[in-house]
Amino acid sequence: SILADGFDARDYQALLPCGVDANVTCSAETDLVRAPGSAKTARTLPLLTVRPVSRVAIACGKYLSGYGACALVLVSAMVALHLGLYATAPAALVSALPATLRATGALVLLCAYYAAVCLLWSALTPSAGGLVAGTYFATLELCGSVMPGPLRWISLNHAAQSLTTLPVGGLMPDRVPHAPPAVAVLLLAAFTALALACALAAFNEREYPT
Repeated sequence: SILADGFDARDYQALLPCGVDANVTCSAETDLVRAPGSAKTARTLPLLTVRPVSRVAIACGKYLSGYGACALVLVSAMVALHLGLYATAPAALVSALPATLRATGALVLLCAYYAAVCLLWSALTPSAGGLVAGTYFATLELCGSVMPGPLRWISLNHAAQSLTTLPVGGLMPDRVPHAPPAVAVLLLAAFTALALACALAAFNEREYPT
């Protein structure tokens, strides 16, 4: 009879359990129906329908985007430098290419480590990540790269330099232990992975103010 005579709230009230108001129920159902439209009007529908992203994925995305941008700048600068130095000497342009490639590879590997360190400090100290990272680079990386003897290996800048054909400088360069290129690559890769893992763990566990 409801279908034949039309729908009325009083008919709907008779079907509901005792104590349930038909007007409240109809209002709630109307809100549910209107929710997608109102979300679309308020431009929040993309936020409601997007798949949840984990904190690890967010941190990895930030790391890859930052590292990719820095690596692209470094590679472009090395290409421009190589062409600018040897453009007038075609023979040297070819003969010096291996040295340029080695230096470029060392810069790209070192950049990966530096990007991981920046991500780590920004995850540990969000309000002063840049300051702490700058202090770390100035003390351990810059000053450590000229330390005498085995102390120079506290800086991974020295490990990257050992991949190039540049002469060893700094204090007492004749006493600095030399490492094969394979060992330098392994050191850079291991410390990059360690810094990145610590950064992801810190970013995943820490509560940040909104």
